[in-house]
Formats: sequence, structure tokens, C-alpha cells
Amino acid sequence: MIVTTSPPIILIIDDDAEIGRLLQRLAERAFPGFIVLWVEHGVVGIALARQHVGLLKLIVLDVKLDLMHGTLVAAQLRQVVPQVPIMPFTGDPDSLAVLASMGCVLPTVKQPEVIRNLPALMQQAMTTPVTCSAESVWITALRKSGDTVMAFVQQNQRRSLLLSDAECMSTIQRALALLNKYCRRVTTPPAREIQLARKALQEVISDPYPRA
Repeated sequence: MIVTTSPPIILIIDDDAEIGRLLQRLAERAFPGFIVLWVEHGVVGIALARQHVGLLKLIVLDVKLDLMHGTLVAAQLRQVVPQVPIMPFTGDPDSLAVLASMGCVLPTVKQPEVIRNLPALMQQAMTTPVTCSAESVWITALRKSGDTVMAFVQQNQRRSLLLSDAECMSTIQRALALLNKYCRRVTTPPAREIQLARKALQEVISDPYPRA
């Protein structure tokens, strides 16, 4: 009987593509038996953490992120993977004390010499016990703020994907116009697939703000 096990995972959340890819390469070389995932957004990082709860060994977290600040992401991650070390990596030294009080390990300021030594710091972070003080009022507020952002993203994902890209919406409108033109020209009822496609495109255009 052959028993297979999934490799452990390191998750990097950083919206700077150059730094994110560099950290991913450094981690892959330093930890060849690991899968190293890199994502740009905290919301995606939280979803991946929830998906790989049993395999995550470390999360390297940028703090200054778009849409959802790193402190909010950390508060969410503490609920999803409470025993996984979260290693903040930030250019804002003022946030380090806050992150440490949330149970994050080895909060680190982004500097060139730190990036070069990051694999050693990651190894240290993975062996550092995760501790968190009793939840304070402000930690509760951070978690609730993160819940609000997550709910907003989940409810408006389809809207965001479409409306944030005017070219995408224009393409949908052109596609619907061509289908309508085709249906007017044919003498027999259009195929069911054509009718369903028209209906789906019309729903997107007429209701770009779908309700959950």
C-alpha cells in the first residue's frame, strides 16, 4: 500500500509583484519540500488559508494592502488558522507592536538586508510558538471590520469583476447585440443554447448589481 502525503505550504501575501515573486523564489529555494503560494490580495489569502488549514506552516503577510489592510487580514487569519505563524513583513514600523499583540511572530520591517535574510527568519518564524493575548476591544473591532469587508467582497465579486473593466462590459454588450441580430435574421426559432446565452448576457447588463 502506497501512502501519499501532501507537502506543507507557505503562503505569501504581498501586493508588490516584484517583492512577492522574489519572496516566493527565495522560499522555494530555501524550503524545497514545500509548496510556496503567493497572492496579491488579503481576501484571496484568507480564502487560501481556509482551503489549506491542515497544510499551512507559515503566512508571510504584507501589511499595507489594497482593499483590506494587513491588520484586518491578520485578525481574520487568527480565526481561520489560529495555530499557524503569521509573519508580518511591512514598511510601516509603527504597526509592528499592534501585530505582535495579535499573536503575529517576528514582525519585520521591509529592508534590502532583511529580504536577503528572509529564509532564515521564515525558518525561525515556523518554529516560534503562536501566542495571543486575551482579545481586546480593538482586536474585536478589527475582526468585525474584516468581516464587513469580506461580506462586501463576497456579495459584490461579480459586480466588481464586470464594472471595474469597462472594456469587458462593452464586449458583453457587443456579443448580445450580435446574438440579437442573428436571432432576427433566422426564420426558425434559434437553438436553445443561443436563447440561454442571450438570457445570461441580458441579465448581466440589466442587473450589474446582483444581490446575494
